[in-house]
Amino acid sequence: PRRMMTSGYGGFDEHGVLASRYTLRRHLGAGSSSDEMEAYDSKARSVVAIKKISGVIQPKRVLREIHIMKRLKHDNIIRLVDVRCMDLKSKSVSIFLILEYLDTDLRKLIASPQYLTKEHIQSILSQILHGLMYMHR
Repeated sequence: PRRMMTSGYGGFDEHGVLASRYTLRRHLGAGSSSDEMEAYDSKARSVVAIKKISGVIQPKRVLREIHIMKRLKHDNIIRLVDVRCMDLKSKSVSIFLILEYLDTDLRKLIASPQYLTKEHIQSILSQILHGLMYMHR
């Protein structure tokens, strides 16, 4: 894949924290305190999702998320691949969580016009319960 200009993504990686390893591809979505991009990981030669947490960051919440995600290793739970952060001395702190890329999520699946059969629903519910059981243990 060819390198893309990071400025084309609204300054997603304005300080070049990701540029040495990740090539940004497309915007995936945004939440209240995060923004997500699809990227190519040149070291692992795979597609990843990068979650940028910036602005008013609640450090405890972010550290808790990282701490928990580092320990979760299960087929039904998304994996944390890497964590990057820009210079913490800067005024605007950004933390990048590099996650396993999945082509869809439960919200998109439910909102899609695709008809879900009884077998689809059973499979989805089974995956949710297996992941929940693992976390509970």
